[in-house]
Parts: sequence; C-alpha cells; structure tokens
Amino acid sequence: MENEVVAVLGPQSSGIAHVVSHVVNELHVPLLSFAATDPTLASLQYPYFVRVTQDDSFQMNAIADIISYYGWREVIAIYVDDDYGRGGITALGDALANRRADISYKAAFPPNADLSVINDLLVQVNLMESRVYVVHVNPDSGLNVFSIAKSLGMMGSGDPRLHDANGSNLHLSSLRYFDGGFRRIGYWSNYSGLSVTAPEILYGRPLNSSQSNEQLYSVIWPGETTTKPRGWVFPNNGKPLKIGVPYRTSYKEFVSKDSGPDGVKGYCIDVFKAAVNLLPYPVPCEFILFGDGSKNPNYNELVQKVADNYFDAAVGDIAIVTNRTRIVDFTQPYTESGLIIVASVKERNSSAWAFMKPFTISMWCVTGIFFLFVGAVVWILEHRTNKEFRGSPKQQLVTIFWFSFSTMFFAHRENTVSALGRFVLIIWLFVVLIINSSYTASLTSILTVQQLSSRIEGLDSLISSSDPIGYQVGSFAKNYLMEELNIAESRLVSLNNPEAYARALDLGPKDGGVAAVVDELPYVELFLAKYCNYRTVGQEFTKSGWGFAFPRDSPLAVDLSTAILTLSENGDLQRIHDKWLISTGCSSQDAQVDSNRLSLESFWGLFLVCGVACLIALIIFFFRILCQYSKYSSHDEVERCESQGGSSRGLARLTSIKELLSFVDKKEEEIKNAIRRKSIDRQQQVENSSTGQSPSPA
Repeated sequence: MENEVVAVLGPQSSGIAHVVSHVVNELHVPLLSFAATDPTLASLQYPYFVRVTQDDSFQMNAIADIISYYGWREVIAIYVDDDYGRGGITALGDALANRRADISYKAAFPPNADLSVINDLLVQVNLMESRVYVVHVNPDSGLNVFSIAKSLGMMGSGDPRLHDANGSNLHLSSLRYFDGGFRRIGYWSNYSGLSVTAPEILYGRPLNSSQSNEQLYSVIWPGETTTKPRGWVFPNNGKPLKIGVPYRTSYKEFVSKDSGPDGVKGYCIDVFKAAVNLLPYPVPCEFILFGDGSKNPNYNELVQKVADNYFDAAVGDIAIVTNRTRIVDFTQPYTESGLIIVASVKERNSSAWAFMKPFTISMWCVTGIFFLFVGAVVWILEHRTNKEFRGSPKQQLVTIFWFSFSTMFFAHRENTVSALGRFVLIIWLFVVLIINSSYTASLTSILTVQQLSSRIEGLDSLISSSDPIGYQVGSFAKNYLMEELNIAESRLVSLNNPEAYARALDLGPKDGGVAAVVDELPYVELFLAKYCNYRTVGQEFTKSGWGFAFPRDSPLAVDLSTAILTLSENGDLQRIHDKWLISTGCSSQDAQVDSNRLSLESFWGLFLVCGVACLIALIIFFFRILCQYSKYSSHDEVERCESQGGSSRGLARLTSIKELLSFVDKKEEEIKNAIRRKSIDRQQQVENSSTGQSPSPA
C-alpha cells in the first residue's frame, strides 16, 4: 500500500477522519476529505490531511455574527457527543466569546440516541432561561430534534426558531416559504460579515467591517411577528430567585425585616416589587436577609455574593460605585445618591463689619472705581458749559469727588446741562439704583436672618484637618475616604445609627466625638429631618445612585431598568418615595439659610453698559472739540507758519499742544464767540485784499 497508493479519499464522518489521519501520517499518504468539517483536524497535527471543504469554524462565525446582530448574549448548544459535534461547538464558543456572548449550557446527546433521550434533553433545556438554541447535529438526528421540539411547543411565538448549523440539508415545516423557496434575509462572508448585498459585489469595494454597517432584511419570526424575540425567558423550573437583602439595623425606612410573607419591607422592596409587576412574565423570588442583625452588613460582601452566584440578585439601598460595577450588573438607578458632609452648627452673631459682607472685595473695588470714573467723565463733559464744574484746580477736584459719591444717595447738587452729561448720568443713576437695592436686601438678610456656622466648611477643610470623621457601618464611604481622598484609617470612626451620629457630633473631636459625618444623601436627608441642630456643609462631592445588583450579562437587569424608567415616568416611583421617606421633623424656621455675598459676576453686565456709554460720550465730546479747535486755530496756524522759519516748527507744535489744552479748558460760549469773531476778521481781510485796502485795527 505504501508503494502503490497515491492518495486516500477520506470518509464523510469527522470521527473516522481522525482515525484514518493517524494512519496516513505514518504512511505519508495524503488523505483528501470532502465532508470532515471538524476544526480540530488541523494541518499542524495532521500534515497529510487535506480538507477540500470549509470547516465548521466558518459557519460558527456566521452563526455568532447573527446572534450578535440580534443582541442575544446567551445561547444553548444542542449537539451530538462525537468529534464532529464537540469540535463545532468549541468553535462556536470561541466565536461567541469574541462578540461578548457565550454558551450558557451545552446539551449533548450520544450518537444514534433514541427519541426518548432527545425528548428528555429538550425538556431539560426548555426549563432554562435562554431561548436561542444552536443545533449542531447530523441531518438524521436533526430531523428528530426539530420534530420533538415542535411537539413540545418550542417553535411557537416568543422564542427564536431553532438555528441549525447544517440546515441546508433539512426540510422543515417551521420555516416560512415565499414563492416556493426560503426567504433570503441577507448574506454572510468572512470578508464582509452580514450584509444584504452579495459578497461578490462587496469584494470590489473597500472593506468596512464595522458592526454598525451590518444589516439584514426583516425576519418573520414564529407567531407571524416581525418583533425581534428577547432571546430568553424566566426559567420555568419552579425555582424562585434567591434575592439577597441587607439586614439593616438603622434607617429601616429603606429596608428592614418584616413578619409578613415576604419577610422584608421598605422603600427599596416596594420599588423592586413595582418594577417586577411591570415585567411581561412572572418572576417568583425569595428574599433572604444578609447580615447578623447586630449591625449593618458590608455591602461589598453582599455584591460579591451576587457575583459568586450565591444570590441571583441583591435588592436594597445598594450604591452603584465603580468597584461593584466591575463584578455585577446594576439596573437603572431608582434614586439619586452621593456622599455629603454633615456637621454640627452654632448660631453666629453679627460682627461690627457686617455692613461690608453684602459685597465681595472685587465688587467693592470695582464699584468704587466706577464712582470716580463716572464723576471724572461727567466733569469732562460738563466743565466747558456748566459753571458749577469750573473754578480753581483744587475746587474742580473736590467737585469730582463730591459729585461721584453723592450720586450714591441721589443727593448731588450739581445739575448737568449738556446732553452727553445727562446721557451718562441717567445710565449711572440706574446702575446705582440696582446696586443700592441689592446691597440693602443682602444686608437686611445678614442682620435679620439667623446665621449658622460650622468649623468644617467643606471637603477641603475636612481633609486638611486632623479631626475624626464618622461614617455609617457597611457604607462604601470608608473605602472612598481612604482610597480616593487618602484619609488615614485612624481618623475614621464607624457609627451604627442616627443616634450615634448625633452623640458623636455633639461631643465634638476634642471629647471623643467626630468633627463631621460623611454619608450618602438619602440617609442624610432622613437624619436632618429628625435632628435639627446639624447641617450639610459644602457640596455633594460624589454623584451616584442606588440600583439592584444582578450577575453579569443578566437580561433581567435590562428588563428591570426599563420597568424602573416606566415607574419614574408614570409617577409611581415618586409615590413610593413619599410613602416611606417624607418626614416633617424640623420646622421651616430652622432651615439653613445660605446668604451668598453679591459678587462682581452678578453686576458685570451693568458695569459694562455704563462703561460703554461713558466711552461713547467721551468719543463724541472729543470729536466735537477737535472740530472746533481746527476752526479756531486754522488762521493762526497759517500766520505762524509764514512768520517762522523751518527751525522753529518744533517749537510751534509744542505751542499748539499747549493751546489745545487751554482751548479744552475754555468755556463753550467763549469758544463759539472767538470762532465767530475770527471768521468775520478773515472775511474782512479777504475783502480788503481784493480792494487793495489795509485792514482796520480790531
């Protein structure tokens, strides 16, 4: 045989191909196979095995692309327990792993299994939550699988049809016919992926393998619907979900032990039940308390139990934080949360400098500068026409200061007569009116409303101090303060309940208490509703929310998120909140008053308008001055140029500047008379020169 055989034509079975491949390797004779599709028949292990058909990895990649396209995350694999079946399902698992999906259960049956074995297997997988089945069997076994599945009702509405990896050889009544053939919904190739365009056409185009470009025609699913199946249902195996619930010893409004049928009650429990009632399928569940009841449990440990599949879910006041989202999936937050600082406060008496507090330093400085600036602008605009703005330099300087600050009380005695001066003054008086009103209102609030102060002003002062800080037992606040804010563990004091909060804050850091308590916002709101001598200081320095925890890739988390959004939109979420968390412990008179000082940011628009008005008025004023000066000095300049030589022109320019300054200081009426007089004189000179007479002395 070794000398006479050129090649061996392989068997149709992958299992037999494995055996024959070992023989031809020893004989160094090629084995050609037209049907063995097991991906494990690789050329590295079997160098003389030549496959002339595509292996199962190609069709498994196509099936994985379809599963990813429809957004299904878990499938059940049904296959024959031989080399052909195991190799194909292994390739499917690898392909799904690259698309963030997986095989949730592998249902294998032996070759030549009878109908009862296949029936028992399908009954078992029908009790599971996944409703996407990938069948990888031989044609004969495939007919039995599909016929039994149809008899069990597994081909009806609500479930994706069974996908067969070798379906081209099957004649199935469950597939819909169109004009005597199958309805094509698209193409798949290892070059372009899923597409409605034939691969032969796509080969001539630039490759774009983005998932967003993959598309298929619509599918008519079992039940005559085009709605994409969800791909899973709640397991129909009679086992309720094991729900872990924190066994709280404080803030029992959120969740607590109860003697009722469920064993638990509270705000979080009601939200969960309301969301479950909106699901289109029943979800039986069993609530199991987590903790010993002597103190609040560690919530990180509860979430870890969900990740380890000890619990099917965790329901309660569970904050959605980064380290928890790495191991479990959370639903949409059903309430807002975040860390905030609570500190004791005391009444603060008004100081002798309280009248300075309504404005910030920058506001005081800019206001004072504008008083002087507007006074100077009005003086420039008025001193040529208004005798009240004239006099000696000292007198004019006093007038500027007096006029500037007297406008604060609208008590200026100088009247403006020029149009530009009145324009600037009207705008400035409007600005002063706004500033006066704002100052009066702010000062009244400071002097009449109770002012509360705390030695801790916010997060920065808390970090920089060395005082002890309280936190709630079981909260993520401890890890956050240590890991994110680098606060030493020796400064942190665990507190079990609101009463412990109040005692520690009353004692203070010097007497064995704490300077402040860091806790989540929902707890703080309940605490402050009962204890009125404490306040939040600073801003909320983390933003998060509370959600329900599920194992990774749980479809129930997605459906519950949609249900929570529905509760929020129809108002049920707020009604549950009002039922459990509305409290009226403190009167409105004890509410904290935040008397913010008025800053420049609140008034910069007014100052901008006033400054622009002054600038426009000055531009118009000096333009008129230059026009008048050009008329006034044109004749004198001609005579000066004729009488002086070139060496004296620099001195002439200096003289002109002095004359301009002197001109600006003159009265408007004098300037007009002088211009009129010089105009008459020049006219007479022109007439005399034309008649040859000498001008008469003026």
